[in-house]
Amino acid sequence: MELGKYYFGPKLIEVIPILAIVFGSFIGIIVVVLAYAAYTEKKERQYQLALAQLKNSASEKEIKEKEIIKEIVMIPCQYCGSLIPQTSLVCGNCGAGRKH
Repeated sequence: MELGKYYFGPKLIEVIPILAIVFGSFIGIIVVVLAYAAYTEKKERQYQLALAQLKNSASEKEIKEKEIIKEIVMIPCQYCGSLIPQTSLVCGNCGAGRKH
């Protein structure tokens, strides 16, 4: 019993609620800080993922634009003189076949 009185005397029992409040609020602050760090890390990962997707989609659009853009050389029809694409086999205006 002497040992119990020594460790759990009236003075220590009066201090325990104060210690609980102090350490409880300290632990609460640590929990809040850790939760905020995890939240910001998650948001950073989402931001990096969105940025990578944006860069990928931008590069895909560039590739598509490069594939779509082509130069068409127009030449005059030998019969009616209207311009027709060089790859065309017949004139779109008069229907004459193109001479090679």
